[in-house]
Parts: sequence; structure tokens; C-alpha cells
Amino acid sequence: MKEILALLFIIFYSCKSKPVEQVQKVNILFIGNSLTYYHDMPKMVKQMLDEKSTHYLIEQATFPGMTLNSHLNNIIYKREGDHIYTMRKNDFEITETEKIISSRSWDLIIIQEAPDMLFSKELVDELVQSDIEEIKALNRNKNCKYIFFNTWIPKVQHYPIKSICLPKSDFDYVKFPINNLNSDEKFCSEEVLNEKEYLRILNEALNQINLKQKMIISNHPNIHFNIRNKYPEIQLYDDDYHPSKIGSFLNACIFYKMITNKNPTRLNFNAGLDEKTTSLLKRIANSN
Repeated sequence: MKEILALLFIIFYSCKSKPVEQVQKVNILFIGNSLTYYHDMPKMVKQMLDEKSTHYLIEQATFPGMTLNSHLNNIIYKREGDHIYTMRKNDFEITETEKIISSRSWDLIIIQEAPDMLFSKELVDELVQSDIEEIKALNRNKNCKYIFFNTWIPKVQHYPIKSICLPKSDFDYVKFPINNLNSDEKFCSEEVLNEKEYLRILNEALNQINLKQKMIISNHPNIHFNIRNKYPEIQLYDDDYHPSKIGSFLNACIFYKMITNKNPTRLNFNAGLDEKTTSLLKRIANSN
């Protein structure tokens, strides 16, 4: 009897003292606006990831109409449905996005800029680049990876789209004070002749960002463009720009492949959508 008790004592304490293996969570943050949050696309990505692993945590700082600059400088003081009202922050105030970025050590941050901010090379260099750098500086994890969510070209009814020039102060009156600006200090977009030109300008802007930031650039605009031309029956948008549930599902499949480098066709998740369409979109996402 004493021998049995001694054996149980050894087994109990050896099992108790054995360390439990802790699996590190992968913390992922989406920063963007309605092009990201429509149909809760980040949640779709989480559901895809959870099929194979529960080691991912996903949060989002996504607000309607926000540019990266407004994420970092504007305080939200009122919300009404899909609309927000903001004002420029005062000294020592912190925006909601800044709070979220600073709340934990992020392993991957997926950044989506308002597309209108990408149609002037000067605007990208003088404002967008510095906003990306500020986001990076707020993140405690210096080994974080960054993806730039390169969105699609809208369904424009009429070309050409004429060049538009706006005063620099319209984009950031603190960085570009009105009193210090000459009347000709403006950010000007290029004239867009057709869809292919639109796509070229967008891709060039992201190459411009990548040269400086060394970010991973998503291929959404080229994938969307090819689907729109090859499969016009697939409705990727709710309107001229915002993704439909099918469009958001496609975006999620692309991010699943980028995050895991695994084949999305092996996933069961289809967001309650038509199986034939989702199978096609999974294959397209896997091949790009």
C-alpha cells in the first residue's frame, strides 16, 4: 500500500510540475474605412482562420470616410448609423485609432487608405507616407509586418475624369497652415482616361509607397479588375465603390491567402453565399 501511495505521489507531482505549452496569439489589426468594414470583412477573415487554428486575434479600427490622416488626428464626437462626425484633436488628446494601436503589441497591421489620397504623387509623398510612419511608431512590436490594402477602381460611368487640384490645407491644415501657403500650393490628381489608366495610377501610387515603407502590397485592384471583365455576372459591389457581401468575401479570401499562405479552396466557410460563386472566388484568390 505504501508503494502504491508513493507511486501516485510521484505521478501527481510530476504531472503538476510539467509546464503547459502556451501557444502565442497572432495579433492582427485592420485600419481603414467602409471599404474594409463593409459586411464585416475582418470577421470573415477570422472565421476562415479559425477553421484551421484558434491562434489568431483580429481587431479593427475602421470608421466611415476616414483617411489615415483623420485616423491619427480626428476625434469622433458623434455617430449616426453609417456616419460619423469628427473634429481635430487638441494637444494631449488621443484618437480612437491611436488608442487601439497602442493597446497591444500587433504582429500584423493591415492598412487601407482612402483611394482619393493616392491619386497625387505629391500627396502620397508629403502626407500618406508620414501617416504610415506614425502608425508604425505607435505599435509596440518593432517586428510587426505591414500589409497595405490596395483597393479597387470604382465603377465609373464616364471617362475621362478631369484633373482636380485642391489646396494642401484641405488635407491637413496643421501640417500645411493656410497662412504659410502660396495660392499655387495644391495637390493635383492626374487626368484619368479609362479604366486601365485608373488601374495604372493606383498601382504606381502603391509602388511609390512600397519603395519607402517596404510593405506588402495586396493585389486587390488587379484581381477585381480581372473578375469584372471575365465574370461580369458576379456583383462585387453594392454601389459604384462599396463591396457587396460577395466582394467582401473575395477580399477576405485574398487576405487569408496572404496571412497563411494556405489554399482558401480547402476552407468550408462561404459566408452563406452561393457555393459555386464562392468556390470560384477561392480559386482566384489562391492563384494570385
